[in-house]
Amino acid sequence: SDDCNLCCMVFPQLTGLLKLVSLVFCIGMLLSIDWVLYHIFDIVRRHILMEYSVTSSHHVEINVGGQSMLAKLLQRTIRAFNRTSKFDMKSTNRNCLPHPRALSQEDYLWILIPLLMMAVMCCLQVYTNRLRRVIAAFYFPKVKRSFPHALARCGPAWDKQLQQMRVCVY
Repeated sequence: SDDCNLCCMVFPQLTGLLKLVSLVFCIGMLLSIDWVLYHIFDIVRRHILMEYSVTSSHHVEINVGGQSMLAKLLQRTIRAFNRTSKFDMKSTNRNCLPHPRALSQEDYLWILIPLLMMAVMCCLQVYTNRLRRVIAAFYFPKVKRSFPHALARCGPAWDKQLQQMRVCVY
């Protein structure tokens, strides 16, 4: 734990690169899952379309013959049951199907550009730290001159930290 904290303090660009690599791995996993889901939904859209049509018609006609009063009464009563109907129904599941949209090249660029910028920043961090030290030495020259005395006091502790770094790195 202390060895890893020491490495993180001495090599901050290394920790930045490790964070970047883990982020790239996670984004790569998400993009591959997106690609798989897009193809699954595309296959579903192409092969699960169902359209069906139901058409039916029927004609019911009952004829009662005769001229008697009972026949005329039955003819009027049965006439209400004489019907003709047609039934035509069409249905489809087109509206229920998924409509997947693949990521465009612009989408991939918007994902890739920040990752590239993070990588460049991790690589430039060493130079910005050096520039910061130069600027601090310009504005605070006494602190810069007193550094060798501080190093003489901290020399054994620094040697121990360097030894721990070698163990952590190798």
